[in-house]
Amino acid sequence: MLFGDFVSLLLLAGLGLDIDLPAKAVALVKKAKSVFLENYTNLISKKDIAALKKLFPGMKVLGREEVEDEKIILDALKLGDVALLVSGDPLIATTHHSLVLSAKKASHTLKIIHSSSIISAAISESMLQTYKFGKIVTIPFQKENFNPTSPYGNMKFNLENGLHTFILLDIDICGKGAMAPDEALEILEHWEKKLNKKIITQKTKLLILSSIGKENSKVAYGEVGQLKKMKFSNPPHCLILPAKLHFIEEELLEFYEV
Repeated sequence: MLFGDFVSLLLLAGLGLDIDLPAKAVALVKKAKSVFLENYTNLISKKDIAALKKLFPGMKVLGREEVEDEKIILDALKLGDVALLVSGDPLIATTHHSLVLSAKKASHTLKIIHSSSIISAAISESMLQTYKFGKIVTIPFQKENFNPTSPYGNMKFNLENGLHTFILLDIDICGKGAMAPDEALEILEHWEKKLNKKIITQKTKLLILSSIGKENSKVAYGEVGQLKKMKFSNPPHCLILPAKLHFIEEELLEFYEV
């Protein structure tokens, strides 16, 4: 470390699924010289943003480019401690790992306030056995020059190894918002027609989980043909493609069957 370098604390604070922080976490965030809210890995309502700004005066909202560029946060660390508020659990997704690495290379310290994430909460609420989950995949919005099919290959890998697949649905903060389950199912059907991996048919059974962790949460288990007819108005949403079920898993999923 060079003479005159200033060592600060980077505090990554998880807001959980319902944009909430325990009292101890609030006290830690309030001690930071700069407070930022990352607003692109999940949908945060204007009401929730306003409440956080009231709780943390001076808080700045950052989009994907501003966080991934890192300059704003790293410059703030030169002046004092920084708190970055993140939906869910701050390091479940890999999007913030580069920032942590840059901060550590600059000799800053790190503290993480963990909270519930969509992955831990949805897997728990699905009633499926946690140790039987394989690779997590994301279904991205389809664009003219961007139509990756690698998630479908990972789903095939999971099924062949008796593993359930947790499927995240894309979020476009500045555009389409949260991907709807019926759009995700249509993309899966498109991939099946294109790749012929015999994963998704009208009879394939999946779980759709909406607004998990909130009062208006909804879980439905059924065949693709049935689920496509249903409306889920409480984003964000995620899917689970079960592999071979244990008999207890089968019985528990009956409570969600449509």
